[in-house]
Amino acid sequence: NFCCINNLFGKRVQRFRSVDSVIEEISILVEKHHVKHLKILDELFVVNSKRINEFCDKLEAKGYDLNMWAYSRVDTINRDLLKRLKKVGVNWISYGFESSTPEILKQAEKGGKASDNVDQVIRMTRDEGVSICADVMFGLWDETLDTMKRTYDFLVNYNFEWANVYPVFCYPGTKLYDELEEKPTNWKIYSLYGYECVPRATKYVPAHEVLKFRDEAFVRYHSRPEYLSMIEKKFGLETKEHILRMLAKPLKRKILENAECLTAAR
Repeated sequence: NFCCINNLFGKRVQRFRSVDSVIEEISILVEKHHVKHLKILDELFVVNSKRINEFCDKLEAKGYDLNMWAYSRVDTINRDLLKRLKKVGVNWISYGFESSTPEILKQAEKGGKASDNVDQVIRMTRDEGVSICADVMFGLWDETLDTMKRTYDFLVNYNFEWANVYPVFCYPGTKLYDELEEKPTNWKIYSLYGYECVPRATKYVPAHEVLKFRDEAFVRYHSRPEYLSMIEKKFGLETKEHILRMLAKPLKRKILENAECLTAAR
């Protein structure tokens, strides 16, 4: 209910490019532009095992030395696919865990079943030498500070190589947007890292607290000693220092400044 992608087509639909056209594009990037690092921005990339096997067959035949990042659903990946993807250069997979609370997943219309085999998939992915980018969200309607903290603790427990931490936005074309009594007119509120960012409030947590939790969780997670130690060991000191430089630049938030002013006025 938070995703607007189906609004582009007016219904739930999948249409895949031919594997040959994808391989052709990769070949142009590698052979003409000398690209070595690729991010495959297809959230349904690993939804069809037959197509993925064809992709791996044809990419492997090219013999490229690539470092790739791709999306996968927790419920469509398996060990054989992980082995194949790793062999052709997929070293990172992003999983949309969204929340560690089944009830919150159900509300997001994720079915509430994705968490059943999460632990198994995480361990399997790591066994095959693939790093994990964990995507989670804070701010679905029934979220409390407690459920948000549980999702944060889930990230810490697994110490993922990266964590994308998002608030919930009511994008036009989503059910969440349709439910709004007053539609926003300032499009800058949808800018995740922008000064005027305003996420959706929950039934229990106001918007400024959702954003504050999100920002603090992102910094806290990526500055933990155990996380930075893992990063340095896997990717080197330069990567660790890059992350620290990024974290040293705090985000300025209008909504948080206003909340502080209101608190001070009281």
